Amino acid sequence: MVTASVIIVSHGRPDALLRAIDGVAQLDAYGFELVVVADHGGAKAVMARPDADRIKLRQFDTPNISAARNIGIATSAGEVVAFVDDDAVPEPTWLDRLIAPFDDPEVSASGGFVLGRNGISYQWRGSSCDAAGRSYPREVDAPLPPGHRWRTEGTCMAFRRQSLVEIGGFDEALHFFLDETDVNRRLAGRTVVVPGAVVHHGFAASVRRRQDRVPTTLIEIGTSAAHFLTKHAPDERTKRLDEMRAEQHARLLRHMVAGRIEPRDVRRINASFDKGVSMAQHREINHGLGTDTPPTFVAFLTKPPGDKVLITGRVRDKDSLVREAHQYLQDGLRPSLFCLTRGARYWNVKFERPGIWTHQGGQFGRSNRGDSPVQLESFQARINRELARLADVRGQLLLHSTCKS
Repeated sequence: MVTASVIIVSHGRPDALLRAIDGVAQLDAYGFELVVVADHGGAKAVMARPDADRIKLRQFDTPNISAARNIGIATSAGEVVAFVDDDAVPEPTWLDRLIAPFDDPEVSASGGFVLGRNGISYQWRGSSCDAAGRSYPREVDAPLPPGHRWRTEGTCMAFRRQSLVEIGGFDEALHFFLDETDVNRRLAGRTVVVPGAVVHHGFAASVRRRQDRVPTTLIEIGTSAAHFLTKHAPDERTKRLDEMRAEQHARLLRHMVAGRIEPRDVRRINASFDKGVSMAQHREINHGLGTDTPPTFVAFLTKPPGDKVLITGRVRDKDSLVREAHQYLQDGLRPSLFCLTRGARYWNVKFERPGIWTHQGGQFGRSNRGDSPVQLESFQARINRELARLADVRGQLLLHSTCKS
């Protein structure tokens, strides 16, 4: 198995960053290193952690994800660098699954699947991209059309470090948007999509979007789109920018219809896209990663993690169940807590600090949103079905306690 460095880039979200690190600390893998590139607030939060001496920390205050990733790569010593966002948490099996394809020397990149806010429905699966940056959903085993490349999602992707060094890393002119797609277009070697490498992604608020995913500005989208097209598809630049402008307008109209913004906001935010396009002429291609020598490797986890344990019970007893889960955490175990109501409420999954996977929903409710709204079954049958659904990504959970009365 190749050596790996996990890289988390963070700006303006110290609480989310700490939660992401808690998730990385519960990975089945060990012997990997953790690199964090964060602004002042995030760096301060990381330094206060008891495991800070095992984290490679670099402070970077500019909101430029490509430049921050290049700093992370330069700081990493693993043969493979794996990326997860600060508003995401990986399932325990994520890293082992994501880096497994790199035993094949022809593989230069891999990507996994991403779950959305409810922790159950997929936010992103396999897709390809063309030279104009369009994304097309694809089945993992489907052949790619001519001119297409597999597209990796920034919150769940890995690269052979040397392959990134050879192309100069990420283009730092792409501060945000199409940054991964640009690497996918430039990278040589095979890209492998790994369905079993799963992360939960919450879409936290940022300098460019609100918590409800409403964009506050489209400047960086416009700038990055224009720069990307000039670089990869100059003949399609005007046509594709028109398509993107229409896509963003339609997105804003959906938010307006939902009551999240007003018509004047639509006009203002739309105008920021064109402002960004005009700014692109002042940005030059900047592959900011040199052919550096990898630094010293610093393992984040040096021994196998504790068992994954299961706690089940009713929502009314959640406070006591959470206290029990915290005790297991202190004992070095990794708890998953299933809290059931007696109704048909939909299920959701959250990873909560300092490291508890919480599954909550009705005994008769559905988890997969395509299932029947009502599932008539006993308490234990429902637990068993949830365990079966989770088995591939969470692994074996050892039952430590049950309270279902």
